[in-house]
Amino acid sequence: MPAGKDEEEHHVAAEDGSAGHRHRFAKRIGGLIGILAALAGIIGLVITVMDRPEPLKAEDWASEANAACEREIGALTSATLNAQTALLTVQTNIQAGTLTDQQVKDAAWYFDSAAGALRKINGELRRIKRPGEIENEVDEVIDKGVELSNVMSRVAVNLSQVSLSEPARSLELLGAANTEIQKADPLLSQWQEGLQALDVTSCDT
Repeated sequence: MPAGKDEEEHHVAAEDGSAGHRHRFAKRIGGLIGILAALAGIIGLVITVMDRPEPLKAEDWASEANAACEREIGALTSATLNAQTALLTVQTNIQAGTLTDQQVKDAAWYFDSAAGALRKINGELRRIKRPGEIENEVDEVIDKGVELSNVMSRVAVNLSQVSLSEPARSLELLGAANTEIQKADPLLSQWQEGLQALDVTSCDT
């Protein structure tokens, strides 16, 4: 066989071998890329699962709500007791005929303070994220608290407008305040009982 032809066949064989090697290498690379892609997908899934927060539970909400109540209940308790004391002073002095405008205004101020303290607690409770399972119950109890704070505010407004120099108007305002006061105790009970049903006991006054 001529030398040139032998060299040519050897060259072709070498090229065929090189092409086959490249093909096998490409297949291995392709397989490796597929494995890495699969691993990346698995790792991504694991990271996603690990980063996913635990679902919110009712006891989580109760824990935060109790903490909020512990921070704020002192102001509400103090204002409520002062309002009750001031109201008793007003009633006693009405019966004795010694009532003064300042005594009535003191009662108004304490009722307004109690309303403000209750609004602050309700605001804190509303900001806490709640799980869906108790969402309606939480909304209902906060609504009761808002209603109670509105009652206290109306008592404060009525009492603040009392002027003994206008007896007829003052009697009308005192009567309106008394009507609102009658609503306060039942609402307070409903608010606290609603919280207790949600395992929140730190808002008891």
